[in-house]
Amino acid sequence: MVRAHVGPQIKAALGLLFYIKTRSMPFCYIIYSPQLDSYYTGSCANFDLRLKAHNSKKYASSYTSKSDDWKRFLVIQTETNNHALRLERKIKQMKSRVFIENLKKYPELVDKIKKQTSI
Repeated sequence: MVRAHVGPQIKAALGLLFYIKTRSMPFCYIIYSPQLDSYYTGSCANFDLRLKAHNSKKYASSYTSKSDDWKRFLVIQTETNNHALRLERKIKQMKSRVFIENLKKYPELVDKIKKQTSI
């Protein structure tokens, strides 16, 4: 068996790559259920896992447990968990289906509310 020498620069590069691939980024997300014809807004660090949890009815007492056909509608990446929470609250405060649909239709609207909710 032959072992190759891995220098410190390669180790550092591999470590950075591992960090980037495994680091969870905070998100504010909107999912849609065709069965309920309804949107749900939330925030999390790993959207794919959260969507699976919603569809598996992991949150038994939550609104999303009423259906198991939730689909990704819009996912907005933020720099911090707090920013994702502020963004989630802002979208929920609007209480508007039209506003949610316009977020997807007009990307500049997403930029605007991201700026409004950043500190």
